[in-house]
Amino acid sequence: MEGMMQSQYVFWGGTLIMFVFSVSVVAFISFYKSRLAKIRKEETEYLLNATMELENKERKRIAADLHDSICGDLGAIRNYLAILEQGNFDDSAKAIIYEIKESVSTVLQNTKEISYNMMPPLIETFGLAAAVEEYIRRIRKMHAVELQLRCASNGTMGLCPLAAYEIYRVLQELLTNTLKYGDATWVVIEITDHTDWIFINITDDGKPFLIKEQLRLAEGLGVKNIFSRLSYIDGHLQQFPRQDGNELNLQVPKKHI
Repeated sequence: MEGMMQSQYVFWGGTLIMFVFSVSVVAFISFYKSRLAKIRKEETEYLLNATMELENKERKRIAADLHDSICGDLGAIRNYLAILEQGNFDDSAKAIIYEIKESVSTVLQNTKEISYNMMPPLIETFGLAAAVEEYIRRIRKMHAVELQLRCASNGTMGLCPLAAYEIYRVLQELLTNTLKYGDATWVVIEITDHTDWIFINITDDGKPFLIKEQLRLAEGLGVKNIFSRLSYIDGHLQQFPRQDGNELNLQVPKKHI
């Protein structure tokens, strides 16, 4: 009888030990997986931030090269052609020089636009709102559309230049699509600065569209770029239904910016 009781003690004791051991192994594996996932997330965020910072520096370098070197050379060529235009040439030759000068002027203006859009200098100096306001001013010169910017906050609003640049490019892409395909007559952009978030509301009276449907159907690289840029800065985009026109809302957290 005593031997049977000892056997039961051994059995239940062994079972308890195995149970505790199994629970410990499962807990250790769970902790290890959780720790590994956290490390991978931190590594991904570090690599993403490093990549974005590198891209930012490269954009600034290329923009500076375009503005200081290529634009300078094109400006010198245009001035030389203007001098030639005043020379003693027949009308046919003068017409050719004039056309070349106008072509160089167009290329110069386009290069300046590319340089500006790659890294708007106002973003680092005065912040997102100032850069968007300047962009709107430039659009008004080319499009007969009523554009309004409403922003109560000035300065950086807690955004680093890199995040502000990504938001700027998203707004640029959205406005381009609205003006190119939406036939809008007015667009209102409202930037609201909250404690932990930046909210941007874009409303227009153009042709209605579903931006996430365009993404699903892979219609255009621009829409993909919008969501890719927002994902870099943990931003979100929502679309609200309207009877006429469109209303989009961007939300960007400040937590890691």
